[in-house]
Amino acid sequence: MFAKNLALPFLLAAALAPAARANSDIELRFGQRTNHAGIEIRLFGGHEHGHGHEHARTWVPAHYETQLQKVWVDGVEQKVWVAPVYDWRYDPCGRPYKVQLEVGHWKTICQPGHFESRRVQVWVCGHWQDC
Repeated sequence: MFAKNLALPFLLAAALAPAARANSDIELRFGQRTNHAGIEIRLFGGHEHGHGHEHARTWVPAHYETQLQKVWVDGVEQKVWVAPVYDWRYDPCGRPYKVQLEVGHWKTICQPGHFESRRVQVWVCGHWQDC
């Protein structure tokens, strides 16, 4: 598995070597980024860009990245029991008795949909990055 992962950087370095000028460098680094092993290839051009800095590019390998994204969450329907409503009444002699004003029933409540921020794993393709 490890040898298979090393094949691409070595092939890339071999392909770039003939194109490298006499005053240019190719640097190949092996290291570790976060929890994943990483391979870094840097190209240094020998010419200057007017500010005395060498132009360098770094290969950033493909990887998963955690990003915060707004996600739409659909609304939900919920059935809720509504208890019966009772009250006390009095007969002509003043004796209390209980009467039912409303019968108990099930009621469907619709919660509206909403946006929610969630952490999502996103695949980022390998790319060259200017330093």
